[in-house]
Amino acid sequence: MPGVEPAGSTPPPFETEPDIADVVSLGSRRRARTIDREEPPVNRMRDGDSPTPEEQLALTVEGLYMHRRRTLTDPATAEAYDVAFEVALIVVEGALTRGHISAEQHRLLAGMLQDARDVPDVL
Repeated sequence: MPGVEPAGSTPPPFETEPDIADVVSLGSRRRARTIDREEPPVNRMRDGDSPTPEEQLALTVEGLYMHRRRTLTDPATAEAYDVAFEVALIVVEGALTRGHISAEQHRLLAGMLQDARDVPDVL
């Protein structure tokens, strides 16, 4: 493919410093989630009642993970899942910063991503 670097090649360094406006701050987005958790995960699902939308989302996502012999109740898997959502939220923040989405679209997307990010806490 033209324009594609071969695997293992190093991209050239920046000729100029990157524009600071292109940088999205991570400070307010970091969540404390660690694999050094000593207590076992707590099942926060309610027995007997129909699942809430958050619980239904958690069951759906956990089902996808279990299909691949994984579980979000495993602290290491939950941490990797959280990192992926941190990246997705940074992308959405960048889209807002660059004017690709409106404030309302940002609010909606970030809210949906945050609900999905919270799945391990619901299980």
